[in-house]
Amino acid sequence: MVGKAGLIAVIGFSVILGYTSMNMARMAKNSVGVMASYADATISHNLATTGINIGLARFYIDTTWYPKDTTQTHNGPNIYGSFRIKTAPVTISGVSYIKLSSISTYTSPTTPVAETLHDTIEVLFDRNRQQTFSIFAWMTNSENGVNWTTADTVWGLVHSNGTIYVNGKPVFMEKLTTSASFNKNPGTSPNFAIFKKSYEKGVAKKDLPTDLSELNTAAGALVPPWGKKYTTDIWVTLLPGTGSNNDGKAVVRNSSFTTGTTNDTISLSNPLFNGVIGGTGDVHVKGTVDGKLTISALTKDIIVEDEVRYETNPQVTPSSDDLLGLVADKYVRVADNAANRGGVAIDGCVFARANGFTADNYNNTSPVHATPLFGELRVLGSIVQNTRGAVGTISGSTLATGFSKRYRYDDRLANPAFRPPFFPGYFTKTYAIANWWESFRVPNINQ
Repeated sequence: MVGKAGLIAVIGFSVILGYTSMNMARMAKNSVGVMASYADATISHNLATTGINIGLARFYIDTTWYPKDTTQTHNGPNIYGSFRIKTAPVTISGVSYIKLSSISTYTSPTTPVAETLHDTIEVLFDRNRQQTFSIFAWMTNSENGVNWTTADTVWGLVHSNGTIYVNGKPVFMEKLTTSASFNKNPGTSPNFAIFKKSYEKGVAKKDLPTDLSELNTAAGALVPPWGKKYTTDIWVTLLPGTGSNNDGKAVVRNSSFTTGTTNDTISLSNPLFNGVIGGTGDVHVKGTVDGKLTISALTKDIIVEDEVRYETNPQVTPSSDDLLGLVADKYVRVADNAANRGGVAIDGCVFARANGFTADNYNNTSPVHATPLFGELRVLGSIVQNTRGAVGTISGSTLATGFSKRYRYDDRLANPAFRPPFFPGYFTKTYAIANWWESFRVPNINQ
């Protein structure tokens, strides 16, 4: 009996050991297969990663590198397989992007059956990074060799596409950027500027538009929301409304503010008005703004004939929604007249596309007045101009003729969404990565 039981036990243990050995052999075989699978998947993914990195480097060197479709094949010694790099413009949900793709091809030597693997990595670049120029307290394409001096304090962002000239200790309350450099590096005489929130040199240019076509189209719109466009010189008087917000008016005449024929009286609260008044001649302006409006000299100059103010001062009432854009193809000029000779204030966003912001006869040379321009030029808003214009002259550190500058940024403009209607904007040259997607392969562990 004992012998029979021992035999049964020996047979049982043999069966168990045999079954365990078979399972261990199968698991060992599967483990090798899984490791090989992981290795193949890793190689395929690494090929795609190599391709996307090459594509990124190429695109950042030249952001016009699209559409492109190129393939690189590698046959050792350390890498085998190929990757295909593609760049192309795409539109997703109405938004335009540049898509960069890398697709790998790797043929696995795994036996008994070789397998061709493909991995994909896609990157979307946002090509619609448009900003309004009104976010800058001060911006120029060229500083025209004019110095920032100890008397200057600037609130808000400052940028120039050219060289920044400093002589003394001006104070910049927000970040200053330049696409070029400084006449002398900060801290090196005569540049002792104080930067409260740093500065940066060599940043991408912020190109001014080549024309005012967007405003021209908005002013000429004949279907709601419509604009107002005139083909002669115009005189625009801005009138405040009642105590309610946004019920101001703009009276447009064809000659002077007082004797000219009235072309239009425009209500800024009219929901069918898109907020743009444009003229192909010179545009003269004065008055008080109650609402949102952009006045544009589409081919010539804007001339400020008297103060232009907001009905509700945003420095006193930050919730004020009064907002004005003064946009000229050439100059925005402060007129040399009796109304301005004791000083003048402008509330609004000033933009001079081809020329600059200046004061007529700021040096009192032609004609010479017994009471010349002399006093403060106060701007609450932003100033953007192609070439920095002059508004006065000094003798030593004393104002001789024209205006001393008192420019204050309108803090509401720091929000890019808060801008005058159709105010010019720019596209950033540095593309932003909006999305990154990679395929992920899970090896089969149930082989």
